[in-house]
Amino acid sequence: MTAETGLPDKVVEALKRGNKVEAIKLLREQTGVGLKEAKDAVDASGIEGPAKSSGEGSARVKIPWMILLVVIALLAYTYLRK
Repeated sequence: MTAETGLPDKVVEALKRGNKVEAIKLLREQTGVGLKEAKDAVDASGIEGPAKSSGEGSARVKIPWMILLVVIALLAYTYLRK
């Protein structure tokens, strides 16, 4: 455990690499806390990973989600119309 954050070393290492999901997973495994508590603790740590260049990958992530939402909306519309 690091004295500064109160988080296990492996969790801090994951955060420094920029892998927040892995940090939350490790914290849950090592402490047995729930998902919300682990996320809140990781967010409160203030540890930021490597800085991303502006806009890098953001369009690549948003477009598939938007397509998925449109497909779900169309399926829901078709199903509920019957």
